[in-house]
Amino acid sequence: MAEVTGEPQGSPPKLNSRWMLAIGGLYLLGGIVALLQPFAATLTVGLVVAVAFIGSGAIQTWMALRNEDGTSGTRLTGAALGGLLVVFGVLLLVNPLAGLVSLTLMVASFFLALGVLRLWVSFQMPAGRNRWMVLTAGGLSVTLAIVIFLTLPKASFTVLGLFFGIEMLFAGAIAVAMALAGRSGRG
Repeated sequence: MAEVTGEPQGSPPKLNSRWMLAIGGLYLLGGIVALLQPFAATLTVGLVVAVAFIGSGAIQTWMALRNEDGTSGTRLTGAALGGLLVVFGVLLLVNPLAGLVSLTLMVASFFLALGVLRLWVSFQMPAGRNRWMVLTAGGLSVTLAIVIFLTLPKASFTVLGLFFGIEMLFAGAIAVAMALAGRSGRG
């Protein structure tokens, strides 16, 4: 027998505005610290990525070797890719500065590819209000990628930390806004 509550089924869980406000405050504080100390934040990002690569690579290798359904080629490929993740993670830990250059190069390449794709999509769109936004976002992504490429390797010591700090500020602002909206009954 189903339990009857005052809340309609399928409604989102009630937001605890105090906890959300505290989380938002921590995000904002972390974002400010990251922007004030971008090199330390960049090293932190590199450490987290290294640990994530090592952990996910080890799990992927273990899963590939335990997989009894796949062919030996599939298992070997999965294990090799997992092993490469582990090796890259260890290299990030052993030589974090070189690893940061590699990560920053990957981020710049991602922005370049994303920007070119956005530009292409914008020219496929009919003229209208949204086209200029996609075109502008594409142009900004390509410009950001070019700036990062032109300032490598120096940019690799701060770019990831700055991006991390900006992300933390936005996440904190959203969490605080949600908490305040929840308190006023609008959330």
